[in-house]
Amino acid sequence: MPVLRPSGSDFTSFVKAAAQYVPAGAAAKASKSGGVSVALPGLGAVVRTSQVGALTSPTTSAVIINGITPSASGGGPVGFTFSSYSGTYSTTTVLGVAYTRLLTSGTIVLPTTQNVTYFAVGGGGGGGMYFGGGGGAGGLQQGTMSIAAGTYVVTIGNGGAGGSANVGANGSNTTFGALITALGGGGGGGPSTGAANGGCGGGAGAGGSGVVGTGSQGYNGGSNLRPGYDPYGGGGGGIAGPGQTAVEAAATTTGGLGLTYAGIQYGGGGGGSGGVTGSPNLGQYGGGNGGGVNNAPPGATAGTPNTGGGGGGNHFNNFPGGAGGSGIIVLSVAP
Repeated sequence: MPVLRPSGSDFTSFVKAAAQYVPAGAAAKASKSGGVSVALPGLGAVVRTSQVGALTSPTTSAVIINGITPSASGGGPVGFTFSSYSGTYSTTTVLGVAYTRLLTSGTIVLPTTQNVTYFAVGGGGGGGMYFGGGGGAGGLQQGTMSIAAGTYVVTIGNGGAGGSANVGANGSNTTFGALITALGGGGGGGPSTGAANGGCGGGAGAGGSGVVGTGSQGYNGGSNLRPGYDPYGGGGGGIAGPGQTAVEAAATTTGGLGLTYAGIQYGGGGGGSGGVTGSPNLGQYGGGNGGGVNNAPPGATAGTPNTGGGGGGNHFNNFPGGAGGSGIIVLSVAP
């Protein structure tokens, strides 16, 4: 919505002119002392102007679409600004900082050049099947950059499918034009195939070579101390820690640690298969749980959508591993 640029002293003309800028379904009210307040549906925010007067022409007003909170003088924190986005996104404010989360792929149009802080995670890898390792989390890319005005294609990485015959599939990359690339996580290993490399590496399966997946934007998956013997899979690597090594009769084989960013957990590895009957092999920070011995409930689970978490490895060959969680891009105005 255009930012309101009041001038003059004609209160009535200001109120009437302001109505054309109010989104459908929004409630607007005005007073000489408090200015104009616009309640924006779905954003839980109120935008206020501190002055009362006639609006300048819409052609001379600055057009700014805020992905988080359209801000006028006296309003909430200014978020990452864009004119349109064809994908799905959500917005929030945490500790006074406005964040925009891009949840599905689409095309985004930026009206102005802006300095942004970004946090991007690729899609998580799928868990392996049959004594399978946990899937690795999607890789992490974060930092600050200047993004020029223009149109950009955004791809939110899909999670890899859980292994239905052996190793889990890798997750796909998350990208923002050519500026940001967060790699998909590596699939968890199976009985005859080693784990895959990726943003974070997949955990080794119990059989075969016990090869651990290597993480290039995160940590490696967990190994198996005695590949080909112990029916336990290693945990998938996370963006903040490696997957746990599978140990005979271990109570759990846990996925690697992720991070909490803007109040949400991201990038945990999937839990490996096996462990004590009935004990969950926990994924963390969005990673799925690995299936216990004899596929004790709840079995292997998928990574949480939009966290880049790896899928859990499964214990028996008639149940696939968990799928990886899809990735995400989180954007805010750089301090």
